[in-house]
Amino acid sequence: MDIPAPRLYLDPLLPVTVRRDPVVWPVVPYPSSTTLLLVVWAGDAIAGPDRASPGSSPYLVWPDADSRVFLRSLTGWLIVLGNRVVQDISVASYGEPGFCRFLGELSRSGWCPLGTRERREIDRVAADLLAELTERPAAYRARVRGLLSDLLLLVYRGTLDETRDAAGDGAYRLSDVIDYIENNYADDVTLAELAAIPGCSASYLSRVFSREVGVPPLEYVNRVRIRHACELLRATEASITEVAFQVGYHNLSFFNRYFRRVMLRTPREYRRYVSG
Repeated sequence: MDIPAPRLYLDPLLPVTVRRDPVVWPVVPYPSSTTLLLVVWAGDAIAGPDRASPGSSPYLVWPDADSRVFLRSLTGWLIVLGNRVVQDISVASYGEPGFCRFLGELSRSGWCPLGTRERREIDRVAADLLAELTERPAAYRARVRGLLSDLLLLVYRGTLDETRDAAGDGAYRLSDVIDYIENNYADDVTLAELAAIPGCSASYLSRVFSREVGVPPLEYVNRVRIRHACELLRATEASITEVAFQVGYHNLSFFNRYFRRVMLRTPREYRRYVSG
């Protein structure tokens, strides 16, 4: 028996659903526009026909979006995320390199053990998520997005090797580069200019930056510009052209195309989306 996407998931403004202890579910298919998180404390979960994760200790598995997932005697959480929500969180979190890379890899199958501390915190945040989605009080969408960011950060921390710093040594050396971008994103930032900050070659910076942050340096510059453009579109009545110029774009067509690529909607559509 196939289980359709839950009713809560059908909310176009907030494509998220959370289920607690979905015991003995049959095969669960979801469309490719979703990401499936299984945070499991006990029981078994199989993502795809040949992949099984051990059920003797707490673990996390996030299957490919098109995978069919079989759950048996599951105690834990089943969380279905619309990829648009993941994308929004990714755009808003580009100040934390390791977390950004994790979000970019979220739809790939994998599993990791989770410690007691992460389990307790995930339990708390997921329970709050479920309550908000079920009761739908005023401003619940904004609250859910905040809780979801907290949840994904907790999950990310649970995937880290305890002997390795979350940002990694390479990311630590990139902190000055990232700070420079955050302060100068509206200027014509070049790769050579960024490489001069840590005193390395442009090719080395590109390699380390891409590995630690998840995108090349100039792509990161553009992502920061789009983040600030979103802030201007939400908080001001500036025209699309004015917003583009303020964040560093002198070609309106390129700004519109790039904004749509990152945010999955045009600047005008985004302004309507966030205004109500």
